[in-house]
Amino acid sequence: MTYDNFSMQEVLKELLPNDVEIIGGFECIGDIAHLNLSERQQVYKKIIGQVILDKNPVLRTVVTKIGHIESTFRFYNLECIAGDSSSYETIQVEDKVRFAVDVSKVYWCSKLSTERTRVIE
Repeated sequence: MTYDNFSMQEVLKELLPNDVEIIGGFECIGDIAHLNLSERQQVYKKIIGQVILDKNPVLRTVVTKIGHIESTFRFYNLECIAGDSSSYETIQVEDKVRFAVDVSKVYWCSKLSTERTRVIE
């Protein structure tokens, strides 16, 4: 058995202390994974980010929100915890529409796809 035989959760369970919650998932926007780490998980952010990249080869970058959402437009600061930090621009395909998104400048939530479809129509 090698690293490749284990899931992301299995690897993180082995690498992180027992008192650190294992992430269950994350938001994918194009080839960027976005997650919100707890204060306790922040200590292990580089390990968590690298395991996410390793186990999801279609991803290029892993980011986490830092601080709190402070504005009406839901802007927040991001930190790259693994992968390519040179650009937060990506292409998100949804219902045959290609969205050019810079996740450092635009709030994106996959649960709002119905609203985006309404606007396009």
